[in-house]
Amino acid sequence: MSHLKDQGWVALTLCYSSVFDFPLTAREVFWRLAKLKLSQARVKKLLGQLKQAGLVQSQDGFWWWAGALALPAKKLRQEREGFSQKKLSSATTLFRFLSVLPWIKAVGVTGSVAVGNAKKDDDLDLLIITTDHSLWLTRLLVVLFAQKKRRRRSFAKEEKNSWCFNMWLTTGSLTLPKEKRSLYSAYDLLQIKWLVNKDQTAALFLAKNLWVFNFLPRFSSMVWLKLRNADRKQPSFDHWESLLSPLLALVNLVVFVLQRVYMQQHLTQEVVGYRLAFFHPRNTKQLIYAKLKKKLNHVRE
Repeated sequence: MSHLKDQGWVALTLCYSSVFDFPLTAREVFWRLAKLKLSQARVKKLLGQLKQAGLVQSQDGFWWWAGALALPAKKLRQEREGFSQKKLSSATTLFRFLSVLPWIKAVGVTGSVAVGNAKKDDDLDLLIITTDHSLWLTRLLVVLFAQKKRRRRSFAKEEKNSWCFNMWLTTGSLTLPKEKRSLYSAYDLLQIKWLVNKDQTAALFLAKNLWVFNFLPRFSSMVWLKLRNADRKQPSFDHWESLLSPLLALVNLVVFVLQRVYMQQHLTQEVVGYRLAFFHPRNTKQLIYAKLKKKLNHVRE
């Protein structure tokens, strides 16, 4: 029974990544497992057994859940890594702008670009963390900048290759709400590619979301060590906050109210508050889980 459970953990890991057409190496499977006790050697053995059973496939050192890939595994990974790097390179001016805004504490790339699995027309998804009373003022400036560069995604259109500022948090509200905690969110959080990180805010963000260890303990530990050892070379602008705090808070509140009123007629699944905002018009987690269930059921049949 224990043997079958071990196979199940490996199978689930591969099946989940295959939802995104993202083949994994044996080492990547090992780090993404939800069970800590399995060694790398054991994982490789279990992968071989799953392949013999026809549940998984392998090629050039990559493994994926049984089914066709768009391209050979190695070529697929290389192509999507190339698209991801191009999207990051094309946003250099954006990252430079975000890094100099005094109220921004951290900026992280999320989604397909963060993991190096972007398709040609995918958006560049971003998480932005600001100081406590500046989120909406900062968002206004960032949206205006993106609009000037013609990279802003609007409510009305599904523009390709947009800059999608879909997650906003403040340093006083870093913990994700309980309804946002899931395997999908844990992956998304742990795979963030941090491009701005002042005062080790990225590490603080993970420290406020230790629930991810319940889903991906080994992956969480690896990311935690990496963030804790990150340097602090990026400058902090705390003096701006202290000098302008009362005025900043007032301006931010006014801007929040105005933006909230404007958004009201467009909101669907989005969560919009004074200290946090999640601009996700679709329930992505539900869509991903539906695809995962379909893949698992297909094998059972």
